[in-house]
Amino acid sequence: MQEFYTNIHFTSIWWALFFPVVLIILDIMTGVINAWKNNDFQSSIMRAGLSKKFGEIVYILVGILTKFAIGTDIILYFLVGYISLMEVSSLFENCDKLGVKIPEKIKDIVTLTTTSITPQSNEEYHLYSLPSFDDNQKREELIGSEIQSNKYIVPDKCILFNKLNVRFKRVWRIDNNDYNKICSTEFLPLVVNESKVDYQYCYYILISDYITNYLCGQNANTSGSHKRIDPTDFLNIELPTLPAMEEQKRIGQLLFSIDQKIALNRAINDNLPTPDHSSRGVEVRLAA
Repeated sequence: MQEFYTNIHFTSIWWALFFPVVLIILDIMTGVINAWKNNDFQSSIMRAGLSKKFGEIVYILVGILTKFAIGTDIILYFLVGYISLMEVSSLFENCDKLGVKIPEKIKDIVTLTTTSITPQSNEEYHLYSLPSFDDNQKREELIGSEIQSNKYIVPDKCILFNKLNVRFKRVWRIDNNDYNKICSTEFLPLVVNESKVDYQYCYYILISDYITNYLCGQNANTSGSHKRIDPTDFLNIELPTLPAMEEQKRIGQLLFSIDQKIALNRAINDNLPTPDHSSRGVEVRLAA
């Protein structure tokens, strides 16, 4: 620890005072602007805040005194570092309220859950696999003995994001309480933080060209036709600024309803009788 402190130092003792004090002043200014913006000036809160800032300045002065009194920088750097960290955190919070948001990443709105399970031979399972996704997103109903490898447990409400050949956009919405749900380890099970992002809106973020194009440039190659993404790269993708939750819900529901109509039309088209293009049909029409 002593070696760490000897490798960092202020270029001037005055910076040990000015640096945190400037942060304190900026924090006060952004706090006042927030209160003015929200028409929420309260003298009691302001007095409490200013009293706290005065206490922080006292700590800084104590650190400077110990440097000259006992000839060590450790206490000074600890106090200045601690106060500066608190002030930077408070500044970020104030700026966020002012509309200057820190870019969020995918890992800020979802949690990756990769709990592995070995299927039991006499148990029944609902298996979400790549072939079943490609088969009109119809999961497989299998006995454990028919499943050859370990799988991930699928949470009741999540989004399965495929890490193999992401250009195909195999992203699966799961929202049911069925027992024994499992998925291929080629999927990343993502639990959505619905306090930050709407479930449907999150799905449409994940299937967006923005995410797909980024990942296609970050693939870890295993072969020319099998390209897997690195989950860490995926989770660290920076997101555009998220709209308000109400707007997210409106957009998510609108896109979801459009998807439902497309699926319904596809189902209707799949059930239409196939036109007779045989030579016999042609002959009948010519005879008529």
